[in-house]
Amino acid sequence: MLLTLLIINELLVANSLNSPLNVLDSSVYNEEPSKNIQNMFLGQPLPKKHFIILTNKDKHLTKNLLQDALENSPSFIRHTWENLDNHHKGIIEVLPITHSGLKKCRGFTVIIHAQSEKITISGTACRNGHSEKKWDILGEN
Repeated sequence: MLLTLLIINELLVANSLNSPLNVLDSSVYNEEPSKNIQNMFLGQPLPKKHFIILTNKDKHLTKNLLQDALENSPSFIRHTWENLDNHHKGIIEVLPITHSGLKKCRGFTVIIHAQSEKITISGTACRNGHSEKKWDILGEN
């Protein structure tokens, strides 16, 4: 009876989060990053275990703060976010503007603390020629 209640509780929690209950084989969970488009974030491949623990809200908070930092921040200033739903946290730091041809580009580093994992992503973004306030992250589609 107790086991049944625990299983029902897990299903209710999974449904309330609008996400399926995931059961993963540990070998798949710990696989190394590949160029699998499904495991890409900010133009970089992530190990599946990192990609899985990042929620859509974590990714949204990271991308929005990164766009703002690329556009408005002086170099080497740390910007932080926290997802109050799961207590995941992120730090974003942008580098000085460089020029690639006629485009302005900036390097960036993102560090995300999610569960007991530290996820570090470094990349480059260039200002989109169509929009003055949009930066395209190299490696993203």
